[in-house]
Amino acid sequence: MKNNFFRFLIAMFVAIGITIPLSAQEGAKEAVKPAAKKDEAAERLREINKEITVKRSEILPKIRKAKPGSPEYAELLTEYYGVADEFADEIIELAGDNPSNRVATTLMNGLMRSQNKEVVTKVTDAMLASAKADPTSRNSFSTLMALMSSPNRKAAAEATELLLAGVKEDPKSNNSFSVLMSLMNSRTLKPMTKAEATELLIANFGDSEKMANLAMGMTRGPISATNVELLENLLEESEFDSVKAATSFALGKHFSANSGTKDKGMKLLKSIVEKYPDVKIGRTNLAKTVEGEIFEAENLQIGMNVPDIVGEDVDGVEFKLSDYKGKVVVIDFWGDW
Repeated sequence: MKNNFFRFLIAMFVAIGITIPLSAQEGAKEAVKPAAKKDEAAERLREINKEITVKRSEILPKIRKAKPGSPEYAELLTEYYGVADEFADEIIELAGDNPSNRVATTLMNGLMRSQNKEVVTKVTDAMLASAKADPTSRNSFSTLMALMSSPNRKAAAEATELLLAGVKEDPKSNNSFSVLMSLMNSRTLKPMTKAEATELLIANFGDSEKMANLAMGMTRGPISATNVELLENLLEESEFDSVKAATSFALGKHFSANSGTKDKGMKLLKSIVEKYPDVKIGRTNLAKTVEGEIFEAENLQIGMNVPDIVGEDVDGVEFKLSDYKGKVVVIDFWGDW
């Protein structure tokens, strides 16, 4: 009996020894399948991106030669962005299966610039569905921020609603600040939504140094009467030099652009150099930036004498702009980036 029992145990061990490795191998095969599929999708996305880039590079020289605003220019732009249209369905499918893939995100955002309304609608609907499926992810936040300025008004409105809901849930987060900044600077939102965004921003970040970024954002374009009032309140009440300097810059540019308030604007700009010489917003020394603004306002306005320029010609001979006084002079400003 003992011999039979031992034989039985040995047979079991042998069986187990064979079965376990085989099971492990089968499990490994199953685990490899999704990873392989993901790699294939990533490779296909890269191929699509490369193909689009090559085709667009052939159109780009034509765009540069065309006159901006002309029918030819508009047609070339349509052709340029339309290159991706033929891949739209495939991109949308691959992006849906691989929402965190950066190339997929880039391609989806690119499709939003298509002149084909059907393509734009498909893309925005897919992006919105993806964001709703996982609303707390970083990728969803970026998607919703992109959709907020979409030409698809329905998608833009829904994205704005979802982002505002997120702000109300976590009003003091970095994401909330970014959302409210974008809403305040939007040129397409309804006044009621912008007013709500302004109110939430002041309530949650009014005493924050982050408001310096808000003020700097307002230096890039016209400022509404509501935002002028907001900046003046910040200048008066903020305890941060960076906020005071940035609001002085925004208000100074705004007021100095109007002949009736130019003196007030120049006073604000000069106060930055005097009071906040060391303030930096990011890597920018604001006082040094403002010195250029002051020089422009005082020396480079229509009707003023052009400041003298000293340089060398192509042969290395020094010359001055004043040498050509009384003659027609064409100055060509150019840059290379």
